[in-house]
Amino acid sequence: MANFRNHLQELHLFFRNSANRSATLRSAATTLGLNDLKVKEVKDTRWLSQDLAVQNLQRSLPDVLPHIAMLSKVFQRADVNFLHIKEQVPVTLVTLGSILEADESPLPGTFLARLHQDLDNPGGLGAFSIAGKEERSRRGHGNLERPREELWARFVRDVLKPYICSLESNIERRFQHIEVLGAFSVLGPKAVTSNEVTNISMLQTLTKKFVKNEWTSYKQHVLVGSFKDKTQAELMQLLASEKCKLREGFFHDEQGEN
Repeated sequence: MANFRNHLQELHLFFRNSANRSATLRSAATTLGLNDLKVKEVKDTRWLSQDLAVQNLQRSLPDVLPHIAMLSKVFQRADVNFLHIKEQVPVTLVTLGSILEADESPLPGTFLARLHQDLDNPGGLGAFSIAGKEERSRRGHGNLERPREELWARFVRDVLKPYICSLESNIERRFQHIEVLGAFSVLGPKAVTSNEVTNISMLQTLTKKFVKNEWTSYKQHVLVGSFKDKTQAELMQLLASEKCKLREGFFHDEQGEN
């Protein structure tokens, strides 16, 4: 939650700390007749400020956020399904890649695909008589009007593509070991009824990733730690008792939820 709050605040500062960016945002709000086209600041003393910031962001980025939100909601469950995470991450990346590959011809059904039509529609954005202008021209530094196609191409090149690429990079960096994460689903109760070949494959994935490190730690416990001077029988009994405690704690938590 702290990281999420920081991202919202950084986006607010991105506009607030630049007179040019703030002026562009105000100009867009004036043209569209919107009084609340703002990137809201998140304040710790006003808990609704975060909700308002998210609402404004959703309205500004309607084509991308639903897919990111779907991925985020996978983690917002009391019973996180690790296999679902493994499946949802690649789907999200493919969807973002499709938006990126569409380049200057947005995917059918998206908000961007309807943009030019809305600009020419008197019942839509056409009622506002929006015309593409260079920032220098808007501020009175020369008449540098450009064709809409040229401005659209520059928006795709300088804004949309870097934004989508950054999203892809962050997701890939966040889920570098997606196969290992998905393999944890074998430890859940539903795995008992799953395909045994798949279960064994997942166990082998976890074994390859963690057993060597656990073995190194275990050796140190035996040599200089709490397991020192214990017999093999005592070690097995100790490990078995710890396993029972974990199992009892698991069932206690399950009963508490029910």
